[in-house]
Amino acid sequence: MVFSLLVVGVQPATAGGTYWQDGDYERICLTMGWTDCAVWKIVDRDGIEKNRVIGPGSLSVLTQTCGSNFCGGGESATAIKLETLAPWVTPTPTPNPTANTTLRIPFTEPCTGGSDRTPGLPQCLMPEGLGGSAWNLVDNNSGVVVNGAICSEGVCGRNGEWRQWPADRKLNDRLWPTGYPEGATYIQTPFDHAYWGRYFTNGVYEVNGGGIIQPGSSTIVWPVQTPVPGVDTRTVTSETSTAAVAPETSTPISTPSPTPTPTATPAPVSEPRGLGGYAVIHPDGHVCGVIVGNSYFGNNDRTMTSEYMGCPVGSPIIFQTKPSPTGNVAGWHGSNVTYSSGVFTITNNGQVAMTISDGIATDSTGRIWDTGSGVTLRAATVITPSTPPQSDTTTVTSAPSSTIVDTITATTRIETATAIVPVSIPAPDEDLSTLDEITPEEEIIDSIDAVVQSNGTTRIQVSTGYNLTALTVVATKKGSKKKYTYKITTNVDGERKFKSGLNLRGYTVVLYKGTTELDRMYIS
Repeated sequence: MVFSLLVVGVQPATAGGTYWQDGDYERICLTMGWTDCAVWKIVDRDGIEKNRVIGPGSLSVLTQTCGSNFCGGGESATAIKLETLAPWVTPTPTPNPTANTTLRIPFTEPCTGGSDRTPGLPQCLMPEGLGGSAWNLVDNNSGVVVNGAICSEGVCGRNGEWRQWPADRKLNDRLWPTGYPEGATYIQTPFDHAYWGRYFTNGVYEVNGGGIIQPGSSTIVWPVQTPVPGVDTRTVTSETSTAAVAPETSTPISTPSPTPTPTATPAPVSEPRGLGGYAVIHPDGHVCGVIVGNSYFGNNDRTMTSEYMGCPVGSPIIFQTKPSPTGNVAGWHGSNVTYSSGVFTITNNGQVAMTISDGIATDSTGRIWDTGSGVTLRAATVITPSTPPQSDTTTVTSAPSSTIVDTITATTRIETATAIVPVSIPAPDEDLSTLDEITPEEEIIDSIDAVVQSNGTTRIQVSTGYNLTALTVVATKKGSKKKYTYKITTNVDGERKFKSGLNLRGYTVVLYKGTTELDRMYIS
């Protein structure tokens, strides 16, 4: 899964340049893999300014990145380069080289979390080796997550390449005496996708919407919201009586009248589609990339007029995400992001992690939130069953908006809170006793996987059935005259992981054994 920052609204600044600030080159350009980067003014075909963006320094590359909507300028729009960004250079005196890492990592006690909520960078050692590929860049003063990266422990970890960067060695044309980046620290998450939020000094991580993650845990504990009286009134029905139960604790009142019709929570009103992230859908259903669009694309009836990130001409352009309050747009794309019947589905390790419909996301806990503002529209569903007043067997029917399962039959008195999770009930097993069992043939699948890192390098990993064998990886790009060849030898398990110093985004990597192609993939 790829979380892409597509375009950033640019306002005149007082530091760095006329239209950019010190640090924008590292924070935006290098993160996106643009070593040549500029501020552009987007004008429509009538010459009217429609937008200002930071993007690739080449007009042809910017045109491809913006897509057919041309970053909000519409058809026949063009761009005017206002200023080229440069690395952040400060008059920092040359420090004495030091190998003492305790100055950079002053904490020795592991983070234990707890109930304290003092905002700030954790004043303890945060756990690493959690398995998640997403790392949060955390402001050292406020503890706020200011950015995210798909990274490795060897690069972003506390003992990684960036944090332990030599004090006398330049990176991005400057020295980093306390490690890279300055004023912020990378903290590993247990996830493969990003959550905005903040950290507390005891290591607790709060994601947008109020969900809490304790150090070392991969479970988000969402706050239980108390319903407002009079809204979403639930109806409890038994064979002998009918009672209306208010959200606050009260004594049920039995009446002989028919069961009243439950009042459903009003569904969110669908807003007209305008500025947002519009996904480009491959014929096989996966999302190749996300472009910035406006109401021109709002009816979901537009298609690509050129090839885009592996999607052919004619690929549908579908609204996916809303813009943030500041006008920035983000979106999800990759082989694990698919679209069908109006719903985007994002999977993680074969399990559904999140779905998005018309800019509204629902994660695996049942939490519903706005993809633009991050505001939680409904927290994860948690129901505390009340003790049946008459008998041990009662059928409870909830209002449609308060639970995922329409009918639950309680056969014993339940005194603890029960979280309702969507579960598919399998059909009864078929009698297979008369059938022959066929033993499958096991075969190792040769594969190659490549990911562009936040620092512009590319991680390449191969897994094969050939141990201690010489193989070749070839990277090519349509329209480019350059070809890169990597000669490798697998280990005793038939695997090999290595780093390329090049940003291979947009390239196709092919794994060969001799002249036989074993596997290939497009790096998005």
